[in-house]
Amino acid sequence: MGEWVTKNGHNLHISKTLISIMLWNGAGKNVIYF
Repeated sequence: MGEWVTKNGHNLHISKTLISIMLWNGAGKNVIYF
């Protein structure tokens, strides 16, 4: 993962927020690859 992060520089902050939400909502699922 991280391809859609490097496309736009400002997408990094948005993706980090999305990842945090996904980690909270889908903890223990296939979201925790980092």
